[in-house]
Amino acid sequence: MSKKFSRRDFLAFLGVTGVVAGCFSIANYTVKGEQVELIRPPGAIAEEDFLATCLRCRKCVEVCPQGIIKTVPLEYGIKLFDTPYIENGICIADFACIDACPSGALQKITLEEYKIGTVEINPKTCIFCMLCVSTCPYNALDTPRDNEGKLIPRTPPVVNVEKCTGCGTCVPKCPTKPSSLKVTAKNARRVKVKGVIV
Repeated sequence: MSKKFSRRDFLAFLGVTGVVAGCFSIANYTVKGEQVELIRPPGAIAEEDFLATCLRCRKCVEVCPQGIIKTVPLEYGIKLFDTPYIENGICIADFACIDACPSGALQKITLEEYKIGTVEINPKTCIFCMLCVSTCPYNALDTPRDNEGKLIPRTPPVVNVEKCTGCGTCVPKCPTKPSSLKVTAKNARRVKVKGVIV
């Protein structure tokens, strides 16, 4: 008689085969030759530790009030499969995902430590409306000015990398279709062992 595998059995199987499967994962998180960029939820520990610690339980997905935490599909490789990432949307940083995480893959952080990425502006499609500047809750976007403080016309807003948290609030405010703003995983802060933020 064949035995039915529960989700727990399947996850255990993945853990055992992880090392072998890792050899077949696409290097540098690429799929079909394209770079894969994963924005992890707030409080995520360093990537390799995250992959080893995350239980793929989907609890962070279930509690996300904005519904923007998704899980990585199998086509991205067994190593990344079913791990949580943030899809396009606004992260309100209520940290419900951190509170729900049972494994420690998401660690407690303060609002000051919160940074899941950085927004980038496409200068080719930006229409210089500056709506994103007035929308940013962290004052991370500013109007471009010269050394004398004069506004530089027909120039995209300036992103303050230190202030930008990657929350995505500005993205849907952009009137261009598609939006000229995109949240990337660049400069994201990850938690090392013992709670050190990097």
